Amino acid sequence: MLFKFAVRGDNITPERAYDFIEGNKGSYEAWFEFSEEWKNRVKVCVVEQGKKIYSIPITDGQCFLPEMERGTARIGVIGTLTSKDDEASTISTNMKTIGVLDGAANKEANSQLNTAAQVWEKYLSDMENNRVKAEVAAGTAADAAKNATTAADEAGESAEESRNNAEITENSKVAAIKAAEDAENAKTSADSAMRVAEVAASAALEAKEKLETAKRNAEEFSAKAWEFSREAFSAAAEAKNSADNAATSESNAKASEEATAESEANTAELTSRAETAAENAEKSEVNSSASEKTASQALADLLAMINSGDLILATEGKLPLSAIPATATQEIYTVTSEDELTSLVAQRGDLAELIEEVDGEQTITKTWQCLGDASVRENWVVWGTSYAVQAGNATTANNALNANMINNHRIVEMTEEEFQAAVKDENTYYLVY
Repeated sequence: MLFKFAVRGDNITPERAYDFIEGNKGSYEAWFEFSEEWKNRVKVCVVEQGKKIYSIPITDGQCFLPEMERGTARIGVIGTLTSKDDEASTISTNMKTIGVLDGAANKEANSQLNTAAQVWEKYLSDMENNRVKAEVAAGTAADAAKNATTAADEAGESAEESRNNAEITENSKVAAIKAAEDAENAKTSADSAMRVAEVAASAALEAKEKLETAKRNAEEFSAKAWEFSREAFSAAAEAKNSADNAATSESNAKASEEATAESEANTAELTSRAETAAENAEKSEVNSSASEKTASQALADLLAMINSGDLILATEGKLPLSAIPATATQEIYTVTSEDELTSLVAQRGDLAELIEEVDGEQTITKTWQCLGDASVRENWVVWGTSYAVQAGNATTANNALNANMINNHRIVEMTEEEFQAAVKDENTYYLVY
């Protein structure tokens, strides 16, 4: 899986919003596109999550990201360039925050990937070591070639100077011969340096080939790790299905057990009902026998009454008055006003009660009794004592609307403070509020 980043100067930007998943190791490959100022620099990808900080070398603009846990992480790049004067120039980007979501991988699945992951990490380490060795060998070869060139130049200058001196004096001939020998030696040294440079270049090429081989091996092991991961996920899914099936079986067993218990309870209930039905049948048989005896006795009594002449028979479907007992029922009706009396379906002796709310309670304030035709108002008379009489109102205050005296006592209204300060009169009723 590829994740692309654009690096422009000291700013890093993902190609789009990525969601990383925890548990992925050796499967996330980051590709970086660098601007011109990053050319020829040694580049390192830095991943920070919590207290963990990973530094991953970037080769050909690519590197593999480490395994990350759920939460957030930050990613950035550092580039270093060393000049001929051994002065280092460094570019550091900002740290870009990325999100890491829940992953399906678990400890059991991860344990199957440990071996492949360790091999992959070893190959990455070998890649880095070979790269460093190649850079050192290339540097050594370059230094040797430079020294050989300098020595050859110096030898040429010495030979030229010796030849000039030989023309001036014979004594300089020996020096010229020596200079020629030095020049030859310098040339030999230069040849040796060139051979060393060629060996170093060959070593560098071999290191590069090993590096590419290590990279291919890492990719192969990464693919195998991914295959192992898929197999682990499949195993985990099968384990989960087995667990679900076991839970379903357990649930079915429990349901079967409950059904068995319920069936036993129903059987017990049906047995009880059958016993009850048998008892009822037995009682019905007894009651039937008793009813038969009662019916026989009633028939015998009826025949005896007919024979004795005590039985009064109806004439034209009507009983004579002498056969009807002189009794009547008394009904009690409720009305909300006196005007409802004549609308009642009542007979002589029935009562009508007027119910009103007094001091927050339903109270019978007046009762009438019907003495004849209920539709005639005069046939309804007051029955008993009215509520006003029961309440014991003063006879002198029957018409006390807006009165200022009750039973020869004055009525005075005042506040609590006025009442406390007033001179009291025993013939006065005080209303204090």
